[in-house]
Amino acid sequence: MKNTPIKLSKADREELEKRLRGRTLRASDAKIARLLLLLAEGFTYDEIADFVDCPVGTVRSRLHRARKMLFAKLYKYANEKGYVKP
Repeated sequence: MKNTPIKLSKADREELEKRLRGRTLRASDAKIARLLLLLAEGFTYDEIADFVDCPVGTVRSRLHRARKMLFAKLYKYANEKGYVKP
């Protein structure tokens, strides 16, 4: 899989947002989403670990796993829409 940015049309972006909003998050998904949002806000791993009260190694491993899962889901979606070739 190649990490190539994908340009989405307005309609496709709205469809993606609709699908993401419609998903019910499991507790573990919600925790991972929270970590990703904190990272996106510019917090360091140490700051996130303090905020969620867990070891920094746990934060790192959860974020690594979250990035892999997110990439796989987005790649599958992009492949289904024909934005990337398998």
